[in-house]
This record gives sequence, C-alpha cells and structure tokens, in this order.
Amino acid sequence: MNVPEEEEEIDLVNVKNALNKINKQLVGFNKKQKCDYKIDINYFYKMDKTAEVTAHHTLYPKTLLLCAFRNNICASSMIIDYYNGAIEIFSRTKRGHNGNKLNKLLRAVIIIIARTIHPDVAYIRSEAANPISAYLMVKYFNAEDPGGKVEFSTYEEFRQYAENHGNLMITVNLNDVNIENAKKVFDKILNDDDELKCTKKTRVKYDRGKHAIMQQNKDKYKLKNKNRIRKTKRIFH
Repeated sequence: MNVPEEEEEIDLVNVKNALNKINKQLVGFNKKQKCDYKIDINYFYKMDKTAEVTAHHTLYPKTLLLCAFRNNICASSMIIDYYNGAIEIFSRTKRGHNGNKLNKLLRAVIIIIARTIHPDVAYIRSEAANPISAYLMVKYFNAEDPGGKVEFSTYEEFRQYAENHGNLMITVNLNDVNIENAKKVFDKILNDDDELKCTKKTRVKYDRGKHAIMQQNKDKYKLKNKNRIRKTKRIFH
C-alpha cells in the first residue's frame, strides 16, 4: 500500500455527486428500518473531526476513505489506494456491526463509482486476508484470480486455499457488465430482507472458561503458523 503523504489530491466533487444519488437510494431503507446510514468519501484529514473512524491500515492525512456512516460512526470503511491503473481496496467493519452486510454494500459502491474517482481505472484489486471476503467478491462481483490459476465455487475451498497459501489477490474487471452487476447487487442489498441490516450487536458477557478455551485455540493457531511465510498473490496488470 502506498503512503499517500505527497500524492496530489483528487477533486471529489463528481464522486460526491455520484454518492448523493446512491444516498438517495438509501433513504427508503433508512425510513423503513428507522436507520440513518449514509455513505461518504473523503481524505481522512478532511473528515468531520467528531466522527469515529477506524480502518484496516494506519490512516494518514491524505488517505482516501470510503465510509458507511451510522450515527457519525464509520461502521464500515474502505481505504482506496490507486496504483498503475487499478484501485486497491482495504476494508474493515467496526466491531458490533459485523453481519450487517455493510462491507458487501461498500464493495458494490466502489465498483459503481470507481471510474468517477479515476477515469482510467481498469480494475478493482482486493487482497483478501479473510477467505470469506474473497468468496463474496467472486460470488457476487465476478472477481477473478488475475493469475488464472484459482477457480473456487465454495467458501470451504477458499478457506483451504488461505490456510495453505496465505492471502489471495483477486480483481474485478471494471467493464460495463460488472458495473451493471454491482448496481443490481446494490439494489438487492437494499430491498432484500435478508441483506442489509441496521443493528448494533452488544458484546456478550465475559465467560472466563470459554475465554480460556478460545485463547488455547488461538495459541495453537499461532504456533502452527509461526514459521510459515506469508504468501500473497500480487499480480499487477
């Protein structure tokens, strides 16, 4: 990932106009679910100083960030990094908002607005540290392994690959077909009762015995992977 300290800023006027149209589509969902989701994009240093923002990586002043806000909290974030004709994304959903399909929502949005951010962009690239992220990108957004070597159809296959080989770099070709598909996915997320949720999960009561078992399993996992070199497929076009 680039450290965006000296990079020239992009004029985000057109991007924000595109997001205004998307946020108008969210109005119906918000009214129905009594929620207040809003999607915004900005450089980190220009964001509302009272907003609570967390992200996958360290945030620098000129980090470009796409956020799904709720109650002035960035419930799900996506760092946008541009390199050599591709937008690379790094996403994170805030604890308590997992399972609300916000990450899926933002992935649809970035595909829809990518050309507005960078007119010459050809791909969305995602390094999937979590196998479910890779699975969802392939299942819903026609993502591919740029090396053409991995063709999975089930989450279990993605999980096994991640366990044996490390992270998988996948790409979405920004052609008209995939952009239209992302719009359809976005509409389905808003209108399907099994998709976007507006809940805030509370942390369960601390269970010392259960915590000890979980910690033992975590320690075993760390020991198992201690000497394994992290391998990430980073293929650039």
